Amino acid sequence: MVKNAPADSIFGSLDLGNVAFHGWSGGAQMVSWLFQASAVGQLPGYGVAGGIMTAGGSYQCYNDPPNALDICSNCSVDTSHYMKGCSDEIVSCGMQPTCEYCCPTHHTEDWYKAHPEDYKTHPWTFLAQSDPDNYADSCASKHYHDEMRRNNAYSELHTLTGDAVRCYAVGDPSDPTVPAADNFSKFCNNPNMTSWNHTMLWSALVEPVTQFLLNAFENNSKRQEN
Repeated sequence: MVKNAPADSIFGSLDLGNVAFHGWSGGAQMVSWLFQASAVGQLPGYGVAGGIMTAGGSYQCYNDPPNALDICSNCSVDTSHYMKGCSDEIVSCGMQPTCEYCCPTHHTEDWYKAHPEDYKTHPWTFLAQSDPDNYADSCASKHYHDEMRRNNAYSELHTLTGDAVRCYAVGDPSDPTVPAADNFSKFCNNPNMTSWNHTMLWSALVEPVTQFLLNAFENNSKRQEN
């Protein structure tokens, strides 16, 4: 039964009381912002079950001081020399992270920072990122996931290691999720082919994402019933 959607609308086949959002890169931060909007009551009629966030994290990533938070609070706005990698590893080595490549630790959304007791109803999250990620804080997803788990909220983190990056966008014959007859897999043998390690065309994510969504929707339905 469709909830909260007129039958003749483009949402007529959707249950708005049980939805999930997906975003890649800056879109991952958008998902975090939608969690914030939902928490403060700006998405009336929507029941947010979860979010799939790839190559990104909190909407508070990549801020400049004085808005930069936690580990990023002393980040550098100098773009002539980028410090790329995992921001907390950069800081632990005594170096200053670049603001455009820094995501805060101990932070998902502002509402939950101020109301940690509400993490028990935080939408479930599925996070995925390649390591290293040359176009984001390589720990953007990990920082978000760690804070979710620290507050006993449900979160999954999937990391694509660097040795698989070159082939993962076109298929890898050694990957059981790639069909044996996949004609694109032959490109992995070409040393001139590579993948942009910020993209997330990773076939091994399909089944985990599907199972995550089924479980998140079921959990949200049960929570609403209670």
